Amino acid sequence: MKIPSKLVILYLLSLCIVGCLGDFIHAKYKPGNSRDQVVSRRYMAEVSDCDRFLEYIKSQNIKVHHTLRNSFFNSISFEIKHLDKEREYATLKSIMNHDDVEAVSPVHVYKRAATTSLRDVFKVSPEEAGYRSSHRLLQIDKVHRELNLTGEGIFIAIIDSGVDYLHPALGGGYGPGYTVQTGYDFVGNKYGSTPDSVPEPDNDPYDDCTIEDSSDGHGTSTSGIIGGYDLANNFTGVAYKAKLGVYRIFGCHGDSTTDIVYQAITKALEDGADIISLSVGSDTPWASPESYESKLFAKIKESGVVVVAATTNDGDLGIYSTSSPSAIDSVYSVGGVYNEYVVYDGIFTAAGISGAVEYQVLSITEDGTKVYMTEGALLPSFNGSGAISNDACDVNNVSPTVKGKIALVKRGQCPLLQKALNVASAGAVGIVLYEYAPVFSNEDKLVNTTIPYAFISLQDGQRLSDASKNSSVPVKFSSNRATIYKKNPYGGMAAFYTGFGPTAELDLKPNILAVSEDVYTLLPRYLGSWTLFDGTSGATPLVSGSIALYLQYMRNKNVSVDTTFEQFQNYASIPISPDAGGGIDHPVRVGAGLIQVYDAITQTTHISPARISFNDTASQDYKTQNLTITNPGTTTVSYRVFNNASLAIVPYDRAVSGYRLLKTVKTQAASASLAFSATEIYLEAGQSQTLTVTVTPPNTDPLDHVMYGGFIQLDPIVNTNAAIKPLHVPYFGVVGKQYDLPILDPDYNITVSQTVEGEKVVVNEYVIDFAANKTDLIINCKTLTPTKIMRVEIFTDEKYTQLLGYPYYDSVYNQAYTYSPWIFAFYGVYIKDVASDIYNYHTYNQTFEEVPGGQYYIRQKFLKLFGDYNKENDWEYVKVGPVVIKR
Repeated sequence: MKIPSKLVILYLLSLCIVGCLGDFIHAKYKPGNSRDQVVSRRYMAEVSDCDRFLEYIKSQNIKVHHTLRNSFFNSISFEIKHLDKEREYATLKSIMNHDDVEAVSPVHVYKRAATTSLRDVFKVSPEEAGYRSSHRLLQIDKVHRELNLTGEGIFIAIIDSGVDYLHPALGGGYGPGYTVQTGYDFVGNKYGSTPDSVPEPDNDPYDDCTIEDSSDGHGTSTSGIIGGYDLANNFTGVAYKAKLGVYRIFGCHGDSTTDIVYQAITKALEDGADIISLSVGSDTPWASPESYESKLFAKIKESGVVVVAATTNDGDLGIYSTSSPSAIDSVYSVGGVYNEYVVYDGIFTAAGISGAVEYQVLSITEDGTKVYMTEGALLPSFNGSGAISNDACDVNNVSPTVKGKIALVKRGQCPLLQKALNVASAGAVGIVLYEYAPVFSNEDKLVNTTIPYAFISLQDGQRLSDASKNSSVPVKFSSNRATIYKKNPYGGMAAFYTGFGPTAELDLKPNILAVSEDVYTLLPRYLGSWTLFDGTSGATPLVSGSIALYLQYMRNKNVSVDTTFEQFQNYASIPISPDAGGGIDHPVRVGAGLIQVYDAITQTTHISPARISFNDTASQDYKTQNLTITNPGTTTVSYRVFNNASLAIVPYDRAVSGYRLLKTVKTQAASASLAFSATEIYLEAGQSQTLTVTVTPPNTDPLDHVMYGGFIQLDPIVNTNAAIKPLHVPYFGVVGKQYDLPILDPDYNITVSQTVEGEKVVVNEYVIDFAANKTDLIINCKTLTPTKIMRVEIFTDEKYTQLLGYPYYDSVYNQAYTYSPWIFAFYGVYIKDVASDIYNYHTYNQTFEEVPGGQYYIRQKFLKLFGDYNKENDWEYVKVGPVVIKR
C-alpha cells in the first residue's frame, strides 16, 4: 500500500504553535518541529527525578498518562485538565519552573499510513507468489538456499499497528514457540490521538479490529514481510525464524503520539531487541546531531541495537524529501525500488494501434472475483477543463461523449475510486486508466465500482489518447484469462516516490534500498489475509529482516552497528536511473544502492566510511577525504579503483520557478573528477590501507546548485579470485554555495492578519488593542529553502537598533519543499534572551513578559544554510511595523 504524499506517518501543519500556546511560553519549553500537529492540553516533561515530580503534581488538576524511565531519559506524559486557557498556562508555568523539570514539549501527533481497504485484498496462486517475490532482487532466496540462514536467534522489534498473529502464515499463535513471541499494545482499539482519546494498554499486541473500523492491518503486513511462512502458498518471510516483538502504537483508526512512540522504543529495548524496525517519521530533512532525538538514537546505536527506518514516499516532491528519524546519522534510512516482474491479467487490441495492450484488472467483487471487460468503443473522459492530472476528479469535467463508451482516464490528483464513480455517473460502461509514472502500481484494487475497470501503462495510455482524439476507438479484450508475467523494465530502479536526500546539512541519505513496489505479504484475516504492499514502509522490514540474517551469520564475531551498516552499503547493487536515457542513478535518491544480502554476508573486504559528502564548493574542509579498506579474510585481494560517476541532479529550474524546489528533479550528465592516492589496492590477509580521495567538481553554473555524485568503485583485478565481488562507496557534492540560496520567496506576498470574532482578517495597520479584544497579529511568509533557525525580534525603533527582546523562542524550520507558508502569531509578549543552542532548552530559566503599551517594530529572521547566527548578514528578514500595542 503506497502511502500517499504527506501520509507516510509524518507530521501535519500546525497553524501556529506560538499562537496556540499564548504567553505561557518558557525557556524550558521545547516546541519541536514548528509544523507539528499537537494534542490539546497534552505534554511531556523530561525530568531528573520521576518520583519527586509525580509527588509535586499530585495536588494539581493533572492526569498522568505515562511514566517512562530508561537509561537514556526520564519523562512524564501528562494532561492538564483545565479547559480554561489561562489556568492551563498558569499550571504549565509552575511545572516548568520546577527544579526537576529539564524540558517540556507538547505531545505531537504521528500520522498513520494510508488505510488498506478491500481494494488491496490480493490472494494469488503459488506460481504467481513466486513471480511476485522480492527475494530474488535482494539475494534473500540465495541466502536461504545456500547459507541456510533464517534469522533464528535474532530479536526484531516492529513498532507499528497491531498484528494478527493467529494468521496461519504467522504461526497461528502468540508467545514462546510462535513467530510473534512478545510485544505490547500501548493504545487499544479505540485510541486515536485526540485529547479525549484514552489509551487502553495491555500486553497483547493482537489486531482484533474489524472492516467497519477502517483498519489498515499495517503491522500484520510488515510482520509478514519479515517473519511470514506458508509453504502451501509459496510464501516465506525474510527472517522467518527470527523472534518478533510487535509494539502497537496505533488503534484501529486514527493516529498516535510522541509519548507512545517513545514508550514503544523503550519497551523494545528493555525486552532485548537486536533490531528496531520503524515505519514512522517526521517531515524534516535535518539530521540535527545536537538535537535530543539524534542523541537518543545515537545512544541506542552505541548500545548495539540497529534502528532501521523508512524514508518518505515523497520523492516526487524533490530533494530534501527524506524524513527524521531516517535522516539521523545513527539510523539506517531505507528507500524503495520497483519489483522484478509485472503481472498482467490479459491483453486487448485497439483499432489503429499496432500490437496488443497489456492490462491489469482493478475491479473486483467483495469475494475477490475479478470483473473483465469484453469489447466496446473507447473515448477520453477529459473534456479539456483544468489540468489533465485532475482527469475525472470532478463529474462536471467528464466529457458527456463517454456515455455508452469505455472511458480512457489518466491517473492523477484524486482517488481512483472517485474517478471510476464519476465516469460511471456520466454513463460510461467501463474505465481504462493509464499511469502517470512509467510503471504499473498495483496498490489500487477497486471493489464494486459498478463498471469494469482496467489499468494500463503510461506509454500505452498515451498511444490510445492520441488515437482517440477525434473519434472513438473500437477495443476488444481477450477472452484468454491466463495471467501474463513479464520482466519489469524498471525492476530494481528507484520508485518515483522514494524519498530523496540529502539532509539539509548535506549529509548523504538514504543509506540503502529494497523492494517497495508489489511486495506480496499478509493482511489480517478480517481484511482478506493477503495483499500487495507498496511504499518504503514495505522496503524497511525487508532490510530489517536482511540485517537479521547477517547478524545470525556473524553471531560470534561481535560486529558493530557501523560495520553492519557499512557492509550492506559496500556490496549493494547500483541502480540505473529510471529517467529517460538511463545512466547511473544519483546517490541522493538511491544511497549505496539495492541491498544484496548474500554478498554482504559472504564478502570480507570492507570499506569505512560507507558514504561521502563533499559538501558544497564553498567549503575546502571536505574536498579531500580518506577511506579505510580492510581485508579481514584469509587470502590476498586486489582491486582497481575508479570513479563510477552518476547522473547529476538539478534541483531547480531557475528560468521558470527560480529557487523553488522542483517537484520532479531534472538530471543531466555532469561528472566530478576524483583523484585517488592509489589506483590499485593490494591487501594481504589482515591488512588495511588508507585511500585518499580528492574531488574536482564539474564545471556547471554555480547558480544552478547542481548536485553531482557517483560511486568510488573497487573492482577485483582480473584473475585474482573469481569469488571476490566489486564494492563501492557512494559520494555526492554541490556545485555552488548553499549559503547563497535564498531562504524567503521574493514572489510571495507577505501578509499580516488579525483574529476578529474568530476569523482571520488581513490588516494594513498593525494594532494590538487588548481592551478591544484584538490580541494578535499573524504574519505569513513563505520560504524556499530549509532554515536551521527562525528567530523573531521586537525593537523600539524603526531602524531596528534598539532590541527589546524576543516574541518567540527560536525554532527549526523544515518543510521548504511543501511550499506551505510560515505562520507566526504575535501576542504582545516577549522574553529578554534566547539560548545560544536551540536544542538546549533549559539554558535559560525565564518566562515571557508583557510588552508595554507603545509603538514597536517586529523583525522575523531566517538563518541561511550554513550561516553563522552571530552574523547579521547571515540572516534574511521579514519586517513588520510600526506595531501599536494598547493596554
